[in-house]
Amino acid sequence: MYLENKKTGTSNYTTMSAPVFTLNSLIASGINVKNLVSKDNLLNFNVNNSDCNALESVMKAKNIEYEKNKETSLYTTIKKVLSKIGISVGLSVATILLILYSALITKIEINGVKSIPSENIMSVLESKNVKSPTLASKLDFGSLRLLILEIDGVGDATVFRDGTSLVINIQEELPKHISNESHKLQEIKAKYDCIITDISVFSGTGLVGIGDAVKKGDGLIAPYSTENGVQIPMRAVGRVQGRILHKTELVFDEIIIKSTRTGKTETKTTLLFFNQKHSIGSSFSQYESEVTKKVIPMVLPVQLITTVFYETENVEMPFDLDRDGEKIISREKERIFNAMTANIEAEPKIWHVTKKVDKLFIISIYYEVENEIT
Repeated sequence: MYLENKKTGTSNYTTMSAPVFTLNSLIASGINVKNLVSKDNLLNFNVNNSDCNALESVMKAKNIEYEKNKETSLYTTIKKVLSKIGISVGLSVATILLILYSALITKIEINGVKSIPSENIMSVLESKNVKSPTLASKLDFGSLRLLILEIDGVGDATVFRDGTSLVINIQEELPKHISNESHKLQEIKAKYDCIITDISVFSGTGLVGIGDAVKKGDGLIAPYSTENGVQIPMRAVGRVQGRILHKTELVFDEIIIKSTRTGKTETKTTLLFFNQKHSIGSSFSQYESEVTKKVIPMVLPVQLITTVFYETENVEMPFDLDRDGEKIISREKERIFNAMTANIEAEPKIWHVTKKVDKLFIISIYYEVENEIT
C-alpha cells in the first residue's frame, strides 16, 4: 500500500524573502523545515510532502515569493527502478526473438522460371517437408539442388540461404526443336457464334459471306487461293466482322429457399505467426462469416484475426420478381459483360425479358455486339 502513498517523501523549496522572516512564519505554522541553506535573501530547504499544501498557503498569506524545485519519494524511486527493469527485460526478449528469427527460413524465393510451373519446384520441397517457416539448420541445400535438377526442363539450379529466405535460382533448358508441323498454314476461324456482317480477304480464300451464321471454331478464311482449279498455299490474312448474340436463361420456381440469419453469433480470435494459413470452423452447421485482420507491430510478423460466425437457416419463401429478380439480373448482366467483353472493343447492348410459365419465372438475358470475330 505504501507504493500508492506519494506523501512519504520530501519536496525542496526556495524562497525569495528575508530568511529569518520566512523561517519564523513556517515554524509558527507548525511546519517542520529541514536542510536549511541561506544566501542573501534566498532560503533553500526541504519539507515533508504532507506539509506542502500548508507551506504554500503560508507563502501566499505572507506574500513570500517561492519556487518548488523537486519532489522525491519512495514511490517515484521505485517507479524509476521498475521502468529500468522493464526496459532491460524488453531488450532481452527482443534479443531472444531476433536470434530465433535469424535461425528461421520464413520465405521461399524461386527465380528464373518461365516455362516450368513453380508448383513443380514447390512439390519437390514439400516432399522433403521444406516449408515456411522452418529451421535453416534442418536444410540440406545440396540434396535439394539434386532433386530440383531432376525436374523436366531444369538445366541447372542453385540453392542457398539469404538472410531468412531460401533462394532457388533456376536455369531452364533451351527449348526443344519445334517440328515443321506447327508451321503449317492455318485457316482463320471464328472466335464467337455470330452472324457475319463484313469480310475483307487480303490473302487466301473467303469461306463465308455477309449474313452467314457461323459457330465458334468455324473456318472463315482458308490458307490458299485457287487458279485454274489448282490450290496454291498461302497465308490466310483478312478481317471479319460479326454480330455476336449471346443468350443466358435463368429459371426460378414460385417458391425459393433462401438462407436467413437466425440472430445467433459466435466469435473466434486467432493469432497467426510467420504467415501461417488461417483455418477455423464454427459450431454452427450452417453459417455466414465475416473476417477482420489486424497486424500487431512486433519483431516477428503477427496477425490478430477475428472471425464472426452468423448462424443461418434455410427458409422457404415466394419468389418476388421485384425484390429478388432485379438483384439477380443485375449480377448476371455484370458477369456476362465481364466474360464477353474481355477482347471486344465495341460497346455492347444488354437487355432482358421476363415471363412466367405455369409455376416458373423465366428470365432471358441477351448480349449483342458487332465486333471483329477473328
